[in-house]
Amino acid sequence: MLLILPIIFVIYLASSAIFMTPGVVLSPVPQPAPVAHVHYLAKGVLQVNPDTLATRFIPYGRGIEDRRRNRA
Repeated sequence: MLLILPIIFVIYLASSAIFMTPGVVLSPVPQPAPVAHVHYLAKGVLQVNPDTLATRFIPYGRGIEDRRRNRA
């Protein structure tokens, strides 16, 4: 009889941890959007993600206007 009470208590703790609602579990903190470094080139815009070093080239004329300061 003395062994049954701790076993029931352990089963209760395990079942309460398994059947917890997702709202009670700590939700992960959303990561901020990665900041890309933008370089304006003669033919288009080059975006560089400093975290992954991924690059993206967008040529002018596809919704991107030439914003270089030397350009008149």
